[in-house]
Amino acid sequence: MPEEIIVLDSIIFQFQIYIFLLAWASYRQLRQFIGRIYTMIEGLSPALVYYYREQVEDTVQYMEKHRGIAFMEGIWSRDRYNPDYEDKHAGAEGYKAFLREHDQWAGRLYESFPYRKLGVDITEGAWDRYPGALSTFLILEENPHLHSFGFNADGCYVSANLKREIIIEGDKAHYVKRTP
Repeated sequence: MPEEIIVLDSIIFQFQIYIFLLAWASYRQLRQFIGRIYTMIEGLSPALVYYYREQVEDTVQYMEKHRGIAFMEGIWSRDRYNPDYEDKHAGAEGYKAFLREHDQWAGRLYESFPYRKLGVDITEGAWDRYPGALSTFLILEENPHLHSFGFNADGCYVSANLKREIIIEGDKAHYVKRTP
């Protein structure tokens, strides 16, 4: 077992897709680049947890409802000078088209990830159920007295094998090495 667990949020391919799409790079170029990342992390026993919605339109609707059209227009405004936006509508519609492209590439990359992986369909928004699946996959033991509610994962997650625990409270996480 590894001595420590390091979480790299969105770094394996989500951010990379964003950058490569904006630059109008090919999927092949992206795969080559991410292949280099895989080579670097190979010895670390990597595991990927991929949150997705089965239908990309659910993601688009979720973002529109929870972040708003102004958010989508702001992202488009910030990114509109990148090559990928040349053939898209202006404003929120352009950003929605970008999200659809991003979803296609993310699904393909997830399928080709060569190490342990877990896909979590978050369409239902059943956030209180996800920590259990994550704990099992990551070989952590979830403290039964703390549960996740809403859009966070508040709780205490313990790995007896590693004598480590992660305590998540709101937007703060504490990493603790347990003493015997």
